[in-house]
Amino acid sequence: MVCAGGFLALFLVGCAAPSAAGPGRAFHAPADTLSFTNQTVWEYRDDPATGRREHYRKAEPANYALHCFVMARLTKEFHLHAKFVPEAPPLGEPALRERVRRIVSLGPRRTRSGDPRVEVPGFADLWELSGTHAGLLREEGGSSWRSYFQRGNWRMVLPFWGALREAEARRLAATIAGGHVAVVHLVDFPSLRLNHAVLVHGVEATTDGWKFEVYDPNAPRKPLELRFDARRRRFRVPSTGYFGGGEVEAYEVYRNCIY
Repeated sequence: MVCAGGFLALFLVGCAAPSAAGPGRAFHAPADTLSFTNQTVWEYRDDPATGRREHYRKAEPANYALHCFVMARLTKEFHLHAKFVPEAPPLGEPALRERVRRIVSLGPRRTRSGDPRVEVPGFADLWELSGTHAGLLREEGGSSWRSYFQRGNWRMVLPFWGALREAEARRLAATIAGGHVAVVHLVDFPSLRLNHAVLVHGVEATTDGWKFEVYDPNAPRKPLELRFDARRRRFRVPSTGYFGGGEVEAYEVYRNCIY
């Protein structure tokens, strides 16, 4: 048992290096985000009698749902690997698809100082590109199984406690302050009232912890705010159209060989 624990500790340390080699380029929302939406499977309403958030089956099924991890990952990949060249003529769809595939193939974890970015001519930013070619980006981003089988999902079933939450908050704040972005898994386990991926791209120190600026694939036009209360050692998100708000667990994924 000691040997197994020691091996695991060495494995974790060996995998814990930051994925980025140096400061990233500035992230601007909504320009650097996807303009289409990850639709919810359910419709949510607050019961006026109890105040509880209830969910109901939609009259019309969602045609693009359960892709929050896919969208957050894709947004990070474009931030890491793409260079938009609006003054150049746009590519035809086959050539553009090949460029998008190259960006996706580089992945959300791999960045090396000096690597050339993949040029995307004819568009100013990801928001414009995804507005014009939403179908292409949905296809190349991948199917919803990438959300279900994202390898960092294992972490949500293990206990969280104050020291670990604070360490995660400090590391996340340092990552964002260093000019990088982070895909973060927000979860309320085991109830799973919330099981969602977002992209954190901004941070501000507060009197009681940190306030993180977040791109939410479920509401791309409405920034989400994630807070960490250092006194309570807890993350918290406000009420949204799909979650009633409250304390949640949060940890970065797509950052190393085990997440």
